[in-house]
Amino acid sequence: DLVHPEVARIVDQYEIGKCPAGVNAQSHSNVIVKRQDPAGPLSQPADAARNRPSRRFRASQAPACTVTCAAMKAVLRIRDLRIGKGTQPRLEGVDLELYQGDRLGLLGPNGAGKSSLLLAIAGLLHPHAGEITIDGDPQVAARRRQVGFLPQRVPIYPELTVREHLGWCGALQRLRGRALDACIDRTLDQVRLNDQASSLAGCLSAGMQQRLGLAQALLHGPRLLLLDEPTASLDPAQMTDIRKLIGTLPDTVCVILATHLFDDVHAVCKRVAVLDGGSKIDDGPVEQDMELMRYFDASAAGGR
Repeated sequence: DLVHPEVARIVDQYEIGKCPAGVNAQSHSNVIVKRQDPAGPLSQPADAARNRPSRRFRASQAPACTVTCAAMKAVLRIRDLRIGKGTQPRLEGVDLELYQGDRLGLLGPNGAGKSSLLLAIAGLLHPHAGEITIDGDPQVAARRRQVGFLPQRVPIYPELTVREHLGWCGALQRLRGRALDACIDRTLDQVRLNDQASSLAGCLSAGMQQRLGLAQALLHGPRLLLLDEPTASLDPAQMTDIRKLIGTLPDTVCVILATHLFDDVHAVCKRVAVLDGGSKIDDGPVEQDMELMRYFDASAAGGR
């Protein structure tokens, strides 16, 4: 697309468009500068025809351009995280970054620190060292607004209907009135629980209760979805159903799926990180780094 010379000069002057250090240029596109109004007032300045620079460049006359770097900005950034004191902390030295649309599988045996990491990201467990930011904001209250969390044990009140559950969760997120109703309708459709909206939660099957838990986590439109063992205690058909639901989430939602089942990661995620003994030992693409699976198999069998 054609770019006005003044915009091109500014982009070049401030080096806009270059991938920051540590970002894979192949998987995260550079800044895009697009002309949205090629017939705009500055598409062909009158002075340009006489090979002279334009005398004035007013903001009101600037071409309608977009400079987007969302693809390069980390949604989640964790630096040198430590949870626990003494010589055996639950987590130590964990670094992690997630970008828009990422689907990360957090793989590790029981006791590796997966749940502790999710609780810390959700703002429910205070780290002893390190930093966690979402969209650059380290404040716990801000993180909680941007995170949807599905714990391993879904919080279910058997005497409430599915819709009442979501209404209660929405009230906790300060949703009210028509905005709350719209969020409930959208989420029920998203997790395919429309037909069970009036059913008591205590009468739902295990698979449907897990869907209800997923709906509670998605209700307020989070930027980051944390899933702790989402297929635990489900039969094979229910596992497949939950994996498909997670796979249909829009790219605007980042996902961290903590599990000890490699099948969960392979079905949902494109990237996998392995935790062992409270430390992240590896991080890479699922399809290309099968050493992760070999390591995990050996670790689960007690070979490591």
